[in-house]
Amino acid sequence: MKILVVEDCEKSALLEKKMLEKEGNKVAVAECGKDGFANAKEILPDLILLDIKLPDISGLQICKKLRDEKKTKDIPIIMVSSNDKMKDIEEAFRMGADDYIAKPFKARMLWPMIKTKVQKIRNK
Repeated sequence: MKILVVEDCEKSALLEKKMLEKEGNKVAVAECGKDGFANAKEILPDLILLDIKLPDISGLQICKKLRDEKKTKDIPIIMVSSNDKMKDIEEAFRMGADDYIAKPFKARMLWPMIKTKVQKIRNK
């Protein structure tokens, strides 16, 4: 799979990239919402892991923009955030997210979680 990770924490982004590449995926990383949106339109990934808290634009806003864009509207988006308040999770789904992963998570569990979520998304 081609996966785009939009994550402003360099340490988290590198860890996610490493774990996903270990499973045979091609991974691109963007450290802000603007770059994430541009990269998504350019590389058309099979999946986007999108952090909610980004330095320039909220991941929620990026999710909405991706859903409104013809080229990216059908790309599965999994929101990733340390904020697990129900209202934020509900907002993520309202903006068009397909699923949600709460931080912190064990690095070795990232791919199994994503794989399961992608299968559910594809079966909708």
